[in-house]
Amino acid sequence: MDEYIEQLINEWRVPLAVRSVVQNILDQPIPEATKKRLLKPLLPRPVPPPRKRKLEKQKAVLQEFDPLYAVTQR
Repeated sequence: MDEYIEQLINEWRVPLAVRSVVQNILDQPIPEATKKRLLKPLLPRPVPPPRKRKLEKQKAVLQEFDPLYAVTQR
């Protein structure tokens, strides 16, 4: 993370005063109270399979009203 910020600072040609302020902020540890308030990272959850009843209804509607669907399903 520090390397990324260093790269941004160098690309934007930030004055030395601002660089020192940014570095001071990055050097300070994050307090425990702040860490507790932060949101937990989202973990990937498995995607549930599509509902069968919903698919059956969708197919019925497509067969009834979409002539292209009826042709491609035969």
